[in-house]
Amino acid sequence: ATFRADNSSRFAKSHRWGYFPSLGLSWNAEKEHFLSSAYDLDYLKVRASAGLVGNQEISDYAFTTSYATGSYAGSSSYAKKNTANDNLRWETTASYNVGVDLGLWHNKVSIVTDVYFKKTSDLLLVVPLGFSAGVSTQLQNVGNVVNKGAELSVNWNLISRKRKSWSISANIAYNDNEITDMGVTDNVIQGSDNQQILRRGEPLGSFYGLVFKGIVQKDEDVSQLPTVNGLTPKAGDLKFEDYDGNGRIDGNDRQILGSVQPKFIYGFSTKYSWRNLDLSASFSGSYGNKVYNALGRRLELTGDSYNVLTTVHDSWTPENGGNTLPLASNPRPFSYIDDRYVQDASYLKLRNVTVSYRLPLDKDFPTVHIYVTGLNLLTLTRYKGYDPEVSSGTDSGAYPSARTILFGTNISF
Repeated sequence: ATFRADNSSRFAKSHRWGYFPSLGLSWNAEKEHFLSSAYDLDYLKVRASAGLVGNQEISDYAFTTSYATGSYAGSSSYAKKNTANDNLRWETTASYNVGVDLGLWHNKVSIVTDVYFKKTSDLLLVVPLGFSAGVSTQLQNVGNVVNKGAELSVNWNLISRKRKSWSISANIAYNDNEITDMGVTDNVIQGSDNQQILRRGEPLGSFYGLVFKGIVQKDEDVSQLPTVNGLTPKAGDLKFEDYDGNGRIDGNDRQILGSVQPKFIYGFSTKYSWRNLDLSASFSGSYGNKVYNALGRRLELTGDSYNVLTTVHDSWTPENGGNTLPLASNPRPFSYIDDRYVQDASYLKLRNVTVSYRLPLDKDFPTVHIYVTGLNLLTLTRYKGYDPEVSSGTDSGAYPSARTILFGTNISF
């Protein structure tokens, strides 16, 4: 059992103290008399824990009013950037976990499984306040988020001999993320392109935009299409889903387009040893998460001064048609994103492969290992950007993971 009392000057004066208790229990069930005859059972531990933790990872003085400098009509200017919040307080997470550790057949197989529930309250988020309030943003404690899921890992020692061994490990984790409360706010739209939304009932990191329905073709009946900016679309224009059914496309037709939260993550590794030779490899992957390809969207904008992607060659033309990109000379009708650029970021990566050989020297000599290691050798993904692993969920051109080959020697005296 533990109890923490933490004080942070990053919060308003009357809310600086946070109190965080926790309790953990475990039961070594294999030592009980009723399991004494289970010869294949090496250990069986049942675990349970509950507790509170706090989060203070915000900038200093975020509870006060701050100003940004600028220039107006040749003179220095100041604009309010953040407004004071006298109620700013700790973000807290209550966690509940139940787990089982199992060892079988002289530890040839070991299994660890956990089921958990976490509720984060008083989320620390930057909330836009609108121009009418005279400020741009305010750091607030907004709403609650629930995470619940399960994790499983298995290790199997297939071969355990003096001069030969082989083991395999695998793990998988499922997590369900949901915003359960937004306080007095219905929606908070975030991002440089307003590409994400905080909304009750949806996961954190949900993307928000229009649903793309193709390109208007030459022989299409445009009278049946919803208007865009008050105009009837023409051949070569973008088409979007009229979500609210009012016959025109606007911001009210934006929908949830997926989120940065994966359905599950997984990994597996193996290690093989024979005489003086060692071989190991590890893989990891993610399934069901999305990434907003902001760089791809920018580089398919033909009216800009930047270079463009080769995909612009596939823009619609009267002669060749096309159903992905509009007529290249057409400006974008909206600043809103659409689901062409919220892309599947599921992946499987070969993280590491290492081959090591111990030179068969006399015991009076040093031990010498020669090895070669490959990092990030292979990535299988449908994502169209550089790298599907983008921590923020928005890919503005983040440098991709480098493919590396290492050669080395370990000498032990």
